[in-house]
Amino acid sequence: MSEIIRFRNVTYSYSKGTPFEKKALDDVSFSVETGDFFGIYGLSGSGKSTLLRLAAGLAKPSSGQIILRENAKVGLVFQFPENQLFGASVIEDVMFGPSNLGLAKDNAKDRAQLALNQVGISEKLFDRSPFSLSGGEKRRVAIAGILAMETDVLMLDEPLAGLDPEGQDDLCDLLQKLNKEGRTIIVVSHESEILGNGCKNAAVLEAGKLKDTGSAKDVFKRNPAFAPVSSRIKSRLACMGIDI
Repeated sequence: MSEIIRFRNVTYSYSKGTPFEKKALDDVSFSVETGDFFGIYGLSGSGKSTLLRLAAGLAKPSSGQIILRENAKVGLVFQFPENQLFGASVIEDVMFGPSNLGLAKDNAKDRAQLALNQVGISEKLFDRSPFSLSGGEKRRVAIAGILAMETDVLMLDEPLAGLDPEGQDDLCDLLQKLNKEGRTIIVVSHESEILGNGCKNAAVLEAGKLKDTGSAKDVFKRNPAFAPVSSRIKSRLACMGIDI
C-alpha cells in the first residue's frame, strides 16, 4: 500500500500571538496508508478533532506539514453531523457538494443517488427533510454528502456520539463496508469499544503530543485504557491460561 496522508511535525496553537495562546498539537508525525481504517484515540482536549480539521484544510498548521498524495481528496464528517445538514430535502443536501464542484444538475443528482444508495438510505427518504430523519439516518446522509464528492479519504469526528447501540452497530458496519470497498477511513474517538474492532492501525494523542502509533492490536496492547473491552477481557483470560 502507498501512503495517502502524512502529518509531518505538525504543531497548532489557538489564539497564536495573544495572551490566550494554547498549543493544541505539538510536533505530531505519523502517516496513513491508502485503504487503511485508522483510529485516532485520546481523552477530550488531546488534539484529535483539531488534527482532523487541519487535515480537511479548515485551518493551517502553525508549523509542520500535512502532505496528501497527489490528487487525493479528503472529506470530514463533524461530530453531531446534523449540524452540517442544511438542504430542503435529503437529495438536495447531498447534491450540494457535487454542484458546488461545478457538476451539472443531472450529474450531481446521479452522484447523490449513488452515494445515498451506498450508505443505505432508501429512495423513499430522498424527498424528505434531512431534519426529520433519525440520528443514525442523519449520519448516513452526512457521509453520503462526502462520498458524493468522490473523496478518497473519509474522516469522522466521534461518529458514534449520540447514537443508540443499534445505531452505533449499524454505522460501524457501514464504515467497515466502505473500507472494504477501498475507501480510506480515519476516525477520531475517545473510546474504541465498537470502532476499535474495525481499525487496522491507530494512534494515541495525549495533551497534543503523539503518544503511540502502529497496528491497532499493538497500540491497544500498549495503551489498554483505549482497547475495546472485549480485547481487554481476552487479554486478561489469556494471562490466566484461558484461550478464547
